[in-house]
Amino acid sequence: MASSNNPAGILLEHMTIALSIPPDQIMLGVWARVFNCDTGSSGEILSGISTLLAVIQEAERATIEFAPGNPEKFLAPLTKIKAFVTSHNLGAQWSTYKRNLDPATMTALEFSDHILSIAYSEDHPGTTKDIRAFILALDELLQECLDSEMSPELKQLFVRNLEALRQALIQYRVGGEEAIRDILDQITGSIVRHQDEIKSEFSKAEELLVKSVGIMGKLEELITKTQNLVALAAPTTTYLLNFFK
Repeated sequence: MASSNNPAGILLEHMTIALSIPPDQIMLGVWARVFNCDTGSSGEILSGISTLLAVIQEAERATIEFAPGNPEKFLAPLTKIKAFVTSHNLGAQWSTYKRNLDPATMTALEFSDHILSIAYSEDHPGTTKDIRAFILALDELLQECLDSEMSPELKQLFVRNLEALRQALIQYRVGGEEAIRDILDQITGSIVRHQDEIKSEFSKAEELLVKSVGIMGKLEELITKTQNLVALAAPTTTYLLNFFK
């Protein structure tokens, strides 16, 4: 499922997955499916629910700001979904709560997604134009990776890292700068861990690596400026290329 560019769309994606789950499943299993984790991963499930509530809250804020006319009709599905997400029993059957995602609620949520997707594409609230430019640059870089002559294994490494960064940027309003910084740290570690594989195909991977590190470095600089921090040294990512000299 393609990731949305707005909180109502992100919520719609999650609820669409939930709707596809049989009603006799317990809620713990439903959330495990929605968040793509094991039923025993309680930490991931609780974290997923917390993030989902943050998405709903952001969707409410954006709806009030961007919905045409009276926003109440657009807020109604968000209020209904938030009510069951905040008060459900993880041991109860999905059938107890599934009725909250009736056709009228899902249709209203689709309208909200449509309105916010237009508003966010024109001027993503709270996000600089630089962030949107980075997303477009990553789209191009992902395509370059897929079209490259690198081995399937190395392609998968770059795609996984670039897509993780792209998703963090798309959900910038929910995760904020810290989410992007965390992903940058993860990608930096991934490149260092797989430096031998990259070196073995360096002639094919060099251009993509340089462009990837360039984007990561610019993002680090942007976050530093956004948080009003003084850059005392070059971004960490700029040192990555030293591993391949």
